[in-house]
Amino acid sequence: MEAKTVMCSYLSRKMSKVRWQPDNDLPCSKFLTGSWGEPSERLPNIEEVQGNAVQLWKYVPNMDPIPLYTMEHSGDVTELKFLDTETFLVSSSHGSLQLGQIENDKDETFYNIKSLNSWSNIHSYKNGTHSSLTSFARSKNGVVTVGDDGKLVVIALDSPTPLCSIEDSFNSSLKCVSFIDHKSVITGNSLGNLKVWDVTSGKPHSVFNLPSTLKLVSINFIQQKPSQQHLLFVGSDDGSITVWDMRNTENPIILNTAHNESVSELQFHPENPNHFFTCSSLGELWHWDMKQDSSLQQWRGDTLNERLSVTALAEPLYLPLNSLDVVAESVITTCDNEATYIISKPLSML
Repeated sequence: MEAKTVMCSYLSRKMSKVRWQPDNDLPCSKFLTGSWGEPSERLPNIEEVQGNAVQLWKYVPNMDPIPLYTMEHSGDVTELKFLDTETFLVSSSHGSLQLGQIENDKDETFYNIKSLNSWSNIHSYKNGTHSSLTSFARSKNGVVTVGDDGKLVVIALDSPTPLCSIEDSFNSSLKCVSFIDHKSVITGNSLGNLKVWDVTSGKPHSVFNLPSTLKLVSINFIQQKPSQQHLLFVGSDDGSITVWDMRNTENPIILNTAHNESVSELQFHPENPNHFFTCSSLGELWHWDMKQDSSLQQWRGDTLNERLSVTALAEPLYLPLNSLDVVAESVITTCDNEATYIISKPLSML
């Protein structure tokens, strides 16, 4: 069996998000990145895009990624998600959301990113200053965004203005959001609270909290397990991962003090959701297996009798790994040292 390989390339920007571009016919060979922390002041006599950007890259094994197109982006990129093989949504620390489309000619010698729609300043504070749009989730009926202003905003992709705005009574920053069904979303905030909302009525269904040992810990992400959508994986600022069964939210079915510092992202393997990957602000990149035996805590859900095992895919970098994505036999992650790491054959050692 072929061993995994790790390839490092420096892309000249600190990347906050990275996503493989889906391909229906071939293994993914292109990816999008979004940057953060770049200065907004333009230097004279320089034509290329300065400041933060969304960039399209081509991946060729054993070579540095090839830049295909760079689109200027106002503010830090806070989230980036493909909707299909060509269109994607990107959000900003300036409180805005943009719908983009990747275009190319038949010979793939020319590339462009076209803006299809945008929603500016949909998150802001009462004094009018920008609030970061921290996360968004999409269903067939539209998009729900959340922000540091404590609001949920409901958007239809074909409408130029938001459909409605909902204010959270907790008066704290909302950090992540995920759809549970076609009309319900769950949000996580900076105080460790999880809240289920009916977006059609704008009212919360229920509120539940992280375990008492994790109170006042910011929640960074909420991910549904694709093959068991009643299971939610919740990552926090202290490095913990809790798993909740939405059929009974009195207590999480598992609490794992995973990483030593904040968990940045979690992504399930698209073809094998019993495998998932996490990265952390300490520069750790881990592969989790839900079927192998290990010394970690056993699942307590009524449909699960499995154990988790974890494998480090690389040595810790001791700089934040901000984002990751996985497809087929390749994991990609981005670091604050302006580098992107691509790990090939991440499951080959199993």
